[in-house]
Amino acid sequence: MLQDIGLISLTVLYKVMPDIYFADYRFDLTRMALYQAEYRVPLKPKQAILLHLLLTHHKEIVSKAQILDEVWGETVVSEQVIFQTISQLRSILGDDAIHTYARLGYQWQWPVTESPVSEKPVTGTPIKTDFAAGRRVLPLWVMAGLLVCLSVYVATSQYNYKKPSVETQVTILDKGDLQAGTLSFFDIAEQAIDMSGLKPVQQEPSEISIEQAFQTPELLWSEGQKNWQMWGKLYPESSGVFIHYGIARPGRVWEGYVYASDESELATSLTRRLTALKSLGLFADNHTTTQELVVLSMSRQAPDDPELILTAGRYYIDQGQFDLAITYLDRLIEQFDGHQHKPYVALAHWHKGKVYKMRSQHVLATASLRDMSEVLHETQLEPLKHLYVTTLAWLSYELGNWSLMNQVLEQALAEIMTDGADGLRRFELHILYSILAKKTGQVEKQYHHLNLAQSVLTAHELDKSNQAIVLYHFAIFSGNDSDAEPYLKQVVALPRTGKNYWVQDEAMALLVEYALARGDYEAAHALIQPESQNPRALLLKAQIHAAQAQEAHMMTVLKRAFTLAQQRFDGQSAQTAALRLYRASSSTQEEKLYYLAYLKANTGADWLRHQQISERELAAL
Repeated sequence: MLQDIGLISLTVLYKVMPDIYFADYRFDLTRMALYQAEYRVPLKPKQAILLHLLLTHHKEIVSKAQILDEVWGETVVSEQVIFQTISQLRSILGDDAIHTYARLGYQWQWPVTESPVSEKPVTGTPIKTDFAAGRRVLPLWVMAGLLVCLSVYVATSQYNYKKPSVETQVTILDKGDLQAGTLSFFDIAEQAIDMSGLKPVQQEPSEISIEQAFQTPELLWSEGQKNWQMWGKLYPESSGVFIHYGIARPGRVWEGYVYASDESELATSLTRRLTALKSLGLFADNHTTTQELVVLSMSRQAPDDPELILTAGRYYIDQGQFDLAITYLDRLIEQFDGHQHKPYVALAHWHKGKVYKMRSQHVLATASLRDMSEVLHETQLEPLKHLYVTTLAWLSYELGNWSLMNQVLEQALAEIMTDGADGLRRFELHILYSILAKKTGQVEKQYHHLNLAQSVLTAHELDKSNQAIVLYHFAIFSGNDSDAEPYLKQVVALPRTGKNYWVQDEAMALLVEYALARGDYEAAHALIQPESQNPRALLLKAQIHAAQAQEAHMMTVLKRAFTLAQQRFDGQSAQTAALRLYRASSSTQEEKLYYLAYLKANTGADWLRHQQISERELAAL
């Protein structure tokens, strides 16, 4: 009965005010979502809750205590977190949207209605409140002066944020081997930088490869650096040429693709792209602006840009808002079907597959990867094809379909031998094959591909690279654990990316294993940061407790890892945690059956056989 009353109350509430409108925005109360011109504005969950609180109490000053209670609940945070979240909302909506009342709290300032508002409210004209009305009114000349100062300040701040310096300097990472026909990326980029109003600056050749720059651009940065650095590669086809470019400075990274049907038009195409990015504020002078706020601002200004739609989709994935991410990715897939958009559409399919894989929706993940492969079929974008292959290999492993896993990797290696691909991709495939063979008990293949990786390493002089996978290889080939540890620590210390995270996970697992082998439990615990609450770190923590014969601690951490892995759609970690809990002597029979049922439903026959789970055990279900 009470539930029915609650539903009726909510129904009445949303009939009265299903959406809140202000300026050119609409806030959907049911979805806790903000829209501008019917495009979703990216908000983190806490930002959305705080905005909801301010909008629904717009006639009041909302105290910090109330904000802490209604936004963060039982989570203990400092008032600094409120200030940061308010600042983030102001960065998205404008400084004049929320007013701070010293020692009292915050209040929404723009008019709020139940129907669309035609114009944005004038800056500096806050809504009057009972509190404000009761205060001493300042003389009009003082108020006018303050408003002028405020207007100048806001205008200056916005100008400084959006307008790049005429002296924005860009250096080009020159490797000297990136030609398509008669042109090199360096020549094209130099022309484009100059024609887009930026300033090209000469740079000494870098030891960092183009592939490494794309994977971990942070390695290009140096202390006190303010210049931008640009790099890229050309991919000629029969119908034209793609450029995959990257550009970064400390704290800000961008990459994308441009296409031209003729190589003589490449500089013009890249100029148009750099000019667009410049007008959207990518090269803004404000060095303290975060990458996140830059992306939000650019997306609002150019909601139909495929590069920005893809970036927004990736942002939502990082924020754990998977359904919203898929909405953006689907829009990109459906709206852009030209050949010049194929890299973005392929990556949209890949990111969708990543979301489905995290959710253990393996049929959908496989379908997304198949779609990605079809998009790339008539292109020469080999790095994206390589991304498809490595992802499909991992997915096949997690599905327990090891014959498909082997087939995918062997076919990729056969093709890569004939197309003259760079040594780094060959090397990565051999290392990946070796790691997956080890996980699936294929000892002969494990060492065969490890040795082939060594041959590629030597032949292509990859020893000078600080790629995570190269350092991992050095560790594997070290004579003993003490020689391997420095390499593994370098791997773990590298910036974590979507391409090297699996190598870093393997490296961390080995470091823990080495520490436990010498009985150094303190060192093993020290490897796991106390604040680490991701499933894989918790699994390592449980492994350490098990080595110390701390059964109760191990069980607590394993259960936490299992729950967290399911919440975060980390199927591999959930399977590992479930297997250990199933085999734990302190698990009850009911718990054992629960974890066994989970394993049967979420793995394949090969996986169960490899873990020596018998048909007799499965029959108990």
